[in-house]
Amino acid sequence: MIEKRNEVMVNALLEAGADTSKEDKDGANILHLLSEWGNEPIIDLLLKRGFDPMAQTKFHKTCVDIANEHNHPEIAAKLEEYHFSKQEEPRLPRPSLPEY
Repeated sequence: MIEKRNEVMVNALLEAGADTSKEDKDGANILHLLSEWGNEPIIDLLLKRGFDPMAQTKFHKTCVDIANEHNHPEIAAKLEEYHFSKQEEPRLPRPSLPEY
């Protein structure tokens, strides 16, 4: 289903609570695989759901690394841009504890 780039079906599965935490024997998650395949529409869905494009496999490969290795520079650039945009988001201050 994912190989056929059916983002409607993937979105329905995500909405239904599909388990997206699985990794293969090399520690690659679904975002790593999609980065290898170059499936931009579904990558966009997963990024909107908070997937980390800098998560590493057991071989210390990020999704950006994998996209570049498989000749998907536009996807690698998108993943990096997403990652760095999240770094720049303002963070709410931690609430201070009341003094006693």
